[in-house]
Amino acid sequence: MKILLQLLVGILVIGLVFLLITKPELLFDPTKKNAAAEGFSRFYSDYRTSLQKTRDASDFIITIPDTSDELVLRLRRRELQVAAPAAATWRGQKIRRRFEAGKTIKQVLQDYADQEQMQLFWALPRDYVVKEYFVTNGSLVEALQEMTVTISPDFKQPIFGFFCPNARALVVTYLTDPFFQQNCVATGPNPYQL
Repeated sequence: MKILLQLLVGILVIGLVFLLITKPELLFDPTKKNAAAEGFSRFYSDYRTSLQKTRDASDFIITIPDTSDELVLRLRRRELQVAAPAAATWRGQKIRRRFEAGKTIKQVLQDYADQEQMQLFWALPRDYVVKEYFVTNGSLVEALQEMTVTISPDFKQPIFGFFCPNARALVVTYLTDPFFQQNCVATGPNPYQL
């Protein structure tokens, strides 16, 4: 009797498995959709579409007047206007510097320079819109060097950062004028030793 009962249960299980394999709609409604899966699919599709819309790098590059031809003259004028030059060893406060999406690198660096009574001279034909929020930790000179290294590949010639104590100025440029060698400190590798 026990064997007969086990055999009957086995046949029922096999029959049920066979039925579910051949006719799954008896147990699952194929027309009913998984709401969670649909929501995720919609989110992912929207996300991918938004990335494709903003992928164009030109959306984050702003063409501005290149002031390189008058940079040294402007720095010499600034030296005459500055009452108290900065120490040659000055680097700026070591703090978290936030670069918020939508602002330009030049604008953010200028704001931080203003807070430390410095002037930023951005002598490049382009500025860059910050695409995603990021933070640097360190001095203002270190932040300037980080940005210089970051944008340098976008130019044919190397980009340099300088700190000019007598002008209380921070400079971003591709120039290697003797003025910089005599009056400024390179924020990164010295362009005169390359």
